[in-house]
Amino acid sequence: MESPAAPVAPVEQKAERLPQDAGKLVFSFGFEGTRRNNICYIEPSILMHTCGNTIHFLDVRTMTATYLPSVGGLGIGAVAIHPTKKYFAVCEKGINPNIYIYDYPSLVYTKVLKDGTERLFSAAAFKHDGNQLATVGGYPDYWLTVWDWHNETIILRAKAFSQEVFNVSFSKYFSGQLLTSGVGHIRFWNMASTFTGMKLEGFIGKFGQVPLSDIAGYVELSNGKVLSGTEGGGIIVWEGELVKCQLKRKGGLSCHDGMVEITIHETGVNELITCGSDGYIRFWDFGTWLDAADDGDEKLICEVNPLRELFVDPECKIKGILFEQDHWMIQDEGGALWRVHVPSFELEQILEFHAGAIVSIASSPNSYYIATAGTDGTVRLYNFKQQKQIYKRRFSAPCTTMIWMPRTVDPKCKTIAVGFKDGVVRMLQQCSTRWRLLHAMKPHNMEVTGLKLSPDGELLATVSTDATIFFFHCLENYRPIGFCKFAAGVGCLDWSPNGDYVLLACKNCEILEVARPPLHPDTKVTYELALPSRAISFLLPKIKKPKPPPPPQQPKPAKTSEGEGGENPEGAAATEGTPPAERASGEGQAVEGKEGEAGEGGEGEGEGEEGPEGPEVAEGEGAEGGGREAEEGKNKKKKKKKAPPPPAVEEVLPDEFSSSFQARALLYTKSSMNTFYVSLEGKTGLLYESHADSKDALGYAPWSQGTLTTLEYTHSMEYVVSGTADGVVRINTTPHAGQLGLVQQQKYWEVSMRNIQVSRLTFLYRVMFTIATRNLYLASVAHDGSFFLYEMSLETGAPRHPDTKTKDLEDTLPDASDVPPGVYSIEDDKQKTEQENKLRTALQKKKLVTDRLDRIRRELEELIKVNKEKTPTEMIPFETFEIDSSLRGILENEIKEKVRSAREELQWESERSEIALSKLRAFLLDPLEVEHIVLHAFRTDGHVCSFRTEKLSPEMKMIEEAKAITDDKSKTQEKDGEDGKEGGESVVSELEEGEDDDIITKQDLRRLKLKKKEDEYEDYLKTKPDDAYANPEDLEAIKHAENTKGDFKLKTDLTYVPPVEQRTNAVKKRNEMVFLYEAIHDRKMSFNSEFLSLREKKKQIRFQITQRNSRISEINNLLRIKEEPLYTPLTFKDEAPEERNNITKKDLDDYIERKRKAEMKVEEKDKGGGFGGFGGGPVKKVERKAEKAEKGAEKAEEKKAADPQRKMSRKMSERVSRKTIREGEIASTTSALRAPSILEQAEQEAFIVKLKYEKALNKERIDLLISTFDSDLEDLRNRRFTLDVKIKGAELKMLILYQELRLLQTLQPKEQALQNRHTAKLLEAEDLLSKISDQEKAVELKKQEVAGLQDKKQQLLVEFEQMMGENNPFRDTLQKIYTKKIKRPKPKEPGEESDSEEESDLEEGGSDEDFEEEETPEVCPSGCEESLYASVLALRERRLDVDEALVENVKLLDSMQREKETKLKKKKGIDVALETIKRELGEFQKQKQTALNQIDVAVTLYMHQVEYIENAAIPKDLSGGLVFTNASLKQLRATIERHVAEKAALRRLQKDLRKEYAALVRERKAEEENTTDTEQRVIDVQMLRFGQVIDLSVVELIRVRRDTLELKDRVKQQEAEYSAELGELSRNLDDATDELARAMRENSASLYTIADLQEKRNAIEAASHRLFPLAAKFFSRLSLAEHENQSESHIPRPADRKASGRSRARAIAPDCRPERSSHGQPRSPIKLRPQQHRINLPIANELGLIV
Repeated sequence: MESPAAPVAPVEQKAERLPQDAGKLVFSFGFEGTRRNNICYIEPSILMHTCGNTIHFLDVRTMTATYLPSVGGLGIGAVAIHPTKKYFAVCEKGINPNIYIYDYPSLVYTKVLKDGTERLFSAAAFKHDGNQLATVGGYPDYWLTVWDWHNETIILRAKAFSQEVFNVSFSKYFSGQLLTSGVGHIRFWNMASTFTGMKLEGFIGKFGQVPLSDIAGYVELSNGKVLSGTEGGGIIVWEGELVKCQLKRKGGLSCHDGMVEITIHETGVNELITCGSDGYIRFWDFGTWLDAADDGDEKLICEVNPLRELFVDPECKIKGILFEQDHWMIQDEGGALWRVHVPSFELEQILEFHAGAIVSIASSPNSYYIATAGTDGTVRLYNFKQQKQIYKRRFSAPCTTMIWMPRTVDPKCKTIAVGFKDGVVRMLQQCSTRWRLLHAMKPHNMEVTGLKLSPDGELLATVSTDATIFFFHCLENYRPIGFCKFAAGVGCLDWSPNGDYVLLACKNCEILEVARPPLHPDTKVTYELALPSRAISFLLPKIKKPKPPPPPQQPKPAKTSEGEGGENPEGAAATEGTPPAERASGEGQAVEGKEGEAGEGGEGEGEGEEGPEGPEVAEGEGAEGGGREAEEGKNKKKKKKKAPPPPAVEEVLPDEFSSSFQARALLYTKSSMNTFYVSLEGKTGLLYESHADSKDALGYAPWSQGTLTTLEYTHSMEYVVSGTADGVVRINTTPHAGQLGLVQQQKYWEVSMRNIQVSRLTFLYRVMFTIATRNLYLASVAHDGSFFLYEMSLETGAPRHPDTKTKDLEDTLPDASDVPPGVYSIEDDKQKTEQENKLRTALQKKKLVTDRLDRIRRELEELIKVNKEKTPTEMIPFETFEIDSSLRGILENEIKEKVRSAREELQWESERSEIALSKLRAFLLDPLEVEHIVLHAFRTDGHVCSFRTEKLSPEMKMIEEAKAITDDKSKTQEKDGEDGKEGGESVVSELEEGEDDDIITKQDLRRLKLKKKEDEYEDYLKTKPDDAYANPEDLEAIKHAENTKGDFKLKTDLTYVPPVEQRTNAVKKRNEMVFLYEAIHDRKMSFNSEFLSLREKKKQIRFQITQRNSRISEINNLLRIKEEPLYTPLTFKDEAPEERNNITKKDLDDYIERKRKAEMKVEEKDKGGGFGGFGGGPVKKVERKAEKAEKGAEKAEEKKAADPQRKMSRKMSERVSRKTIREGEIASTTSALRAPSILEQAEQEAFIVKLKYEKALNKERIDLLISTFDSDLEDLRNRRFTLDVKIKGAELKMLILYQELRLLQTLQPKEQALQNRHTAKLLEAEDLLSKISDQEKAVELKKQEVAGLQDKKQQLLVEFEQMMGENNPFRDTLQKIYTKKIKRPKPKEPGEESDSEEESDLEEGGSDEDFEEEETPEVCPSGCEESLYASVLALRERRLDVDEALVENVKLLDSMQREKETKLKKKKGIDVALETIKRELGEFQKQKQTALNQIDVAVTLYMHQVEYIENAAIPKDLSGGLVFTNASLKQLRATIERHVAEKAALRRLQKDLRKEYAALVRERKAEEENTTDTEQRVIDVQMLRFGQVIDLSVVELIRVRRDTLELKDRVKQQEAEYSAELGELSRNLDDATDELARAMRENSASLYTIADLQEKRNAIEAASHRLFPLAAKFFSRLSLAEHENQSESHIPRPADRKASGRSRARAIAPDCRPERSSHGQPRSPIKLRPQQHRINLPIANELGLIV
């Protein structure tokens, strides 16, 4: 085995893409049979259907097809044909897909409809007059959209439903009505005209007593009724949105067994046709159906029988049907297309295909045959050269994988291996008319995921999701060898090129390498093998995230007869053999690109960076620009200069290993290195190369945009073919082992076949492929049933055509025995057999033991019998037969243990019951704050209930606390913000006050004051408004008033945009629900507190009644009144449910006793007692006694368990009664002794009267307590009714809020994204405004500096004029000297060398003309004073300083102005982006409000609240009314009154302002006249005195003191001396430079001589190596020593040496370096030892001699 190659990282070059015409679509064998109504006639014999990414036009006469690819390249959702058959609409899939209206037969699209849905369309239909088009979107929006397709505009839009919609159609009989049906619904739509405009109103069908069902087929009748099928096979008659009746066959049978897919009725025909998934087409008498529907008023189910029926096929599932005059066309989901000849109704199968997904495909190595396997359990054989299916064979389980056996296994290449979902692997042989079953085995218990043959063809490996790999010996009739088990299921596998290892990709992200098994392992007990294996994990390279490519331009629609659109794009017209989706990676994204560019002015949102192709456009944004705006944006982009690409920012990425990602595809390289390619799940589009012994990836390459799922070689091994999860097939030249990263050496071709199946944003798609006949054909299949065949034109060796002479095998041989469903796998069968053998052996041993025990028992019984027959003296004691006495003790211990375990078992049951009770209590009672309690009245039947109220959840409490904290924080932040603002202002004021103006003279002070006044005046003039100026706030208010004058916007208006303060989102709605829930809870608890107080009051009243009743009883005893009925309050259990847990021992005893009695009754009944038995009497007596005893015990327990308060009351009453009893006893005793006197009789009568009065008083008090309580309870009951109504309304509102919350949660991500973008733009705008403000301040400061320098220059001119004086003869000469332009050298920087100064001078680019003036000698004019001349020179130097500073400042000012303008342009772009985002937010708010309007809100109104009157009566239909709150009406009236008052106030204010304006105008005219007079007087005075107008600023500058002039003269003299000294130094410098040049020439000549010597030395050393090994060692050691010396003394080459230095060195020694050496070879740079040759290293570096 060779060692792995070094890692090769991919370079920036890309692989060469072969032209798209390298692959040509030859034929399509597929058909999407699962799509409803996927067939339609565009011409009498042209059948149109969709498959994959293409539209097929099938000629049913010749069975030839033409193909039209989709524009977007992401799939087709729905197709609709215009009634005239001249147009058809293609609704695509993708991100914001478009609808393309094609012209037929040119197949050129002329219209493009945008923004119909977010992901895909599920249904579409034209109106019967063809003017409108209706479409329905899929997840997530489900929009129903009505289009004016001629103008490419949307008429109406509404949400169809919250689940999938199958069909949509316009009403034939009623204009403006539509119908939609789908999952669990049917909906009736009406395009209603309201006072706010047109609106789509949808009424969902209410199933009522009929079970909820999916609805696919329906038909509308002329009387307005609708007949629809159900998934159960029934027919429902709809009248409006209500079910009128349900139609079935006689005997209660459904019309079909399964979903009713098609329901058709033609006008004027008395037959109704229904088609179901059971394969039946049934014909019904339409008149009978109408009669049955009319009878539906009395019964829900009506029974009718069909006139006739047509059965298509047992496997048939009808999904679509076309009715023509002479034939019908049936779309069979079971995998066929049927033609029914009319009127004979003869069936003909014209097309056959897979029913469902095609999971695998394989091609014959030596013939034009292809085999496919599908989830329908069929394996089919195709001859792709003849473009037809040969035959098929169906199996019981779905297929999962398949391979075609090579010549090493089958020399005739007629065998395939197929894996199935039930774990079975079948070997099939290709015969002339069928697949013959060669062998069937079941190695796995779950689906087979992969089959792979070893390179030598000896072993077949199968893997499965049951985490096993099984090996078979192919050359020994597929003998099972054994299997290995792993930790997780295996997804794919591949053999190493030498066949020693198998590489596995497991579901737990492991990649395993398993050794090849031995051919004859020991499998007597099990097939499980212990093979050596190891896990492979390697470090993934850190890859920078590539920039997304710029969006390509979308092709324009073709011109129509009206002159719309553009030219026909290339490839738009479909021809035979056009690829279905060859523009997936190029033109397939054009739609999205155009949508992104169609914003305002063609600009994006500015979120991303601008690439070389212009700014990136956010996905899905700007889609509303459309047409003309998009073109304008493109023109602006063309005019705009492209910005350079931003520098790449290197991103630090964490280390990642392959074991963190699941491998989706594996493939060994075909080399002895044993490297392999792997595709990982989380690394989309990347292919890695690694080795089992390598810790790092050997290389990687960007392979595709999606995750690779399949990876295989072609038959010739020249190409690698891959398929991705999103449907892209790529053919790539086979990379060399270890060189995967060298993508520039590779070529590839790819095509997209995808048709995205969206299910909750999860893409379920996979492409399988095969290359047939040595890279000549490419066949691909997919999970949507598509099957495409491409003819390839690739660069290959000599093509090896199939062997057409090979004959098919005869099918005379019988099939091998198949594996029936449900059998054991190979290993399970072996283990089961082994287990049965063990069980059989154990049973045999058990039988032997039991037989022996039986024999011993019989012998013992015989001995006992013989012993009993003996005499007592001969009889043996029975204990003698007891062999071991301890056995009895063991048995007794066992019995005790059983008793103990029984008790423990009962104890556990008791504890379990208690735990169950506690759980029930925790689940049902603990969450309640107040449970359901009923409070009864005393004397009436009235009662009132409490509100069952749950406790507030912890989340609710946390929300309340968080809200309180948030409010506190917001208040604190506002306060801190104000304090910070004030603090900032104070700091600024302090800084401004701290500025100190450095005033030197009074003249300067006067001048500065004058300038300050002028600046203030200019600033004041700037604040003067224009005559046409208008306040923006006033304009905005006027605009708002004009837009809203007399208009009260309703939320149902399509143009209504909610104000900012009224906008809502999911958070606000949830808070609203929380507050409403809290309010409901508070109301309930408030009522419950009153309720509980009344219950406590009743307890007190009951106690008082008991007290008074006891007193009345005592009085009755004294008055000798017996059995007087007293009111005793009843006790209800539902008034105190919390006492349910107070269980006493008596309750338990009662329960036990009741249970015992029930058991006794059952026993007596079983014994015959009761009716005829004699034993019933005593039992009854015992029962009566027991009942009496129970009653007595109950009374005793009641007395013992009495209330303590009752005991105290009893004691008090006993005290009172004792006194009265004692008095009565004394009276009776005395009366018994003697007769009462008159006084005693009077006292006794008074005592009796007193007792009667007390008794009457107690009764009245009892009556008063009862009546008061009953009145309070009745009042509370009435209030409960009122509160209950309000709470029900609040709960109904809670349901509405919940529906709104769910809707807002779906819209929240988009709104949050818009808000984030808006916030980011605002922050960017604020940052830019602050920068612009700083820039403006800097510009103003720079302007002031420039003005100061100009003033200084003017002052120097004035000084020159003063210096010249009047009538100076040398004025002109000195003025020329003063104004002469001189190029002065820059001042030296400290530490800067002379060379760098010269280089900087050269870099500044000074021309020879600039130096001519310096070379011209300047001398003092003859006759002129030297001091004057020196003063002029000094003044010139000052002027030059000022000029240089002025030029520098002007340049800086210009750059600052440009920078400011750039920022202003950027701010303008940000403002445009903000406006765009605001418009998008407004549109989003409209959409959100429209969606919220779809939620029905129930409003309870009383009759007096309804003021909608027609003809002095309330109309039956209130849909035209509006519900207004009284607060809104009052607010509108108050607004009107306020506007009237404001209008009057504004009129008064306008009148006052006009007067004030007139006065100000008069005052301004007077001031202007006064100013003009003053200015004229000043001019007259100046002309009178000076003869001209004098500039006062110049006069101020002329005032210069004498000492200043003297100092200037001294400075000029000193400068002249320094100039002479500087000239001398310059001459010395020139001499030194000449000397340096001479030394450099000599040094360079020496260097080239040394180079020649070095070359000779190298030649000698090379020769010595070959001739003298010892000398070679010597020279090698010498070279090593020299290398060490050189490394120690090596001087690095300066990196910042400039090109000017090298050019100057070449100019110094132009002829010192020969181009070639003495040997004729070009000189190579050498490194010299400074110890041997003292050379100028910097110059040598410049010459490039040292590397």
